[in-house]
Amino acid sequence: MALEPDPLPSALAVAKLAIERGNYAQAVGLLEPLCEQYSPLHPPGDLLRLLLATAFMGQGQGERAAACCRSLQGCADPQRRSQARDLLQVLEAPALKRPRSEE
Repeated sequence: MALEPDPLPSALAVAKLAIERGNYAQAVGLLEPLCEQYSPLHPPGDLLRLLLATAFMGQGQGERAAACCRSLQGCADPQRRSQARDLLQVLEAPALKRPRSEE
């Protein structure tokens, strides 16, 4: 009886490529079901949620992206926690007003 290959590496690669190409809906579609299978506190759930936050940001869904980042506050990996905290600071920063151009 042969073992089936783990679909996670392939799904991660496709999701990363979708984000790079600006196809955020495809990335969200791939990542959301995977996030349900893995805890945000341990790999690969931490990476999945960070990628999902990036895809949500690309879609203009800041609140959903922030929720993904907050779910990583208890993550076992200090580097991943730091990445999530940094991204959350960007998401929660007040919007800057653009100066009016004078013609």
